[in-house]
Amino acid sequence: AKLKTQIIAQFNQTLEKLGLDPDNNIIQNDMVKIEFDKKRFNLNGKIWATVTDFKNKKEYEGYMNIKDIPTYFKNYKLIEEKNIEM
Repeated sequence: AKLKTQIIAQFNQTLEKLGLDPDNNIIQNDMVKIEFDKKRFNLNGKIWATVTDFKNKKEYEGYMNIKDIPTYFKNYKLIEEKNIEM
């Protein structure tokens, strides 16, 4: 139970560092929407996520490393900013 609490705390801190509400299960920008299922995670620091890629009209789902969430979200943001500049 302690490890479960630590993993959820890590997830919440990750969202806070992105400037997002940790109570929200969805993060989104113009390129991507990522929905998290806080009830589905494993004890090695991964949480179940459904990723909707708006540009390619594709949806992916599976476990995502909590520590990779900022990189994944920001990479889509970088793509979005590049497309605006073109």
